[in-house]
Amino acid sequence: MPSLFPKLLKVRAGNLLAILCFLSIFIYVTFMMDGPNDSVQEAYGQQQLPYRCENINDIKLIRKLGEGLSKEVFEGMHYDGYHGNRVAVKMVTDEVQVVARCLNHLGEDEDSLRCFTFPAMRLMKEILILQQLKHQNIARLLGYCLHSDQFMTTMDTNVDLKQHGLVAIHEYGTPISISDILNWSPNQQLHVITELLDLLIYLDDSPMGSVLVPEIAEKHILLSLDGHVKLIDFEDVTSEEPVCSKREPCRHRVPCVKGTCKGFNAKENLDNMHELILRQLLLNSDIPDLVGSIDTIEHYNINASQLKDLVMKNM
Repeated sequence: MPSLFPKLLKVRAGNLLAILCFLSIFIYVTFMMDGPNDSVQEAYGQQQLPYRCENINDIKLIRKLGEGLSKEVFEGMHYDGYHGNRVAVKMVTDEVQVVARCLNHLGEDEDSLRCFTFPAMRLMKEILILQQLKHQNIARLLGYCLHSDQFMTTMDTNVDLKQHGLVAIHEYGTPISISDILNWSPNQQLHVITELLDLLIYLDDSPMGSVLVPEIAEKHILLSLDGHVKLIDFEDVTSEEPVCSKREPCRHRVPCVKGTCKGFNAKENLDNMHELILRQLLLNSDIPDLVGSIDTIEHYNINASQLKDLVMKNM
């Protein structure tokens, strides 16, 4: 089993995301049937992460930060000697929307565990993805513990994290609004532009191939403790690009190559990031070349790498 993951890295990048989706199901089902298995965790690179089942109980939950469709996020603190390290703790609980709806419609003879299975597999998928996607503007995965089929049902700061079904530990960051960033100094704003463009360049040529982040929203932007703007929530990324034909041409002026919109993911990522924040930052710069690039972006005549070069020339 430990040799499985290195072998998977040799497959074509375009197939890697599908394999990760399968593995998230395989690993989760394996653990639910057989219980924790150290060799499985080591096979997926957990030995390189600072937090694992052996030390995850060193983290104490402080408060709830938020919840999504399939998980809750808590602020955690790990005390190392005289210093405390903040982390973000992701878990599937009965408070998340998918689980709560399922439990409300559960029959008397039905096992409540099935309500947790799908969201837990989504969290496992994100864990596997973040072991592949590593960039300074992606909130880092710091560890995880997949231990049992027990899921926390109440917010308890003394909860035994090791006994919770699936726990993921991430780099901590504070929510930041786009209006906050627009009030930063001009140089800081230009720095944010270059970092976000560098992230888009990375996503176009990642270990998983060219990946699309379907939703880039303000709620996915954090300011990390090291001062970088970072994106979170990567369970929905895909490496698939839309199919096309003569009757159904590609959007974003990308070519149709062998029935696939080649380069769509990169253009869509840039378009989404532009709509969310880049357009406002470029306009706010008052630099003619950068303000002029807005029209070029909106007509899909420039890519992230070219735009980054343009910004760098004007810094």
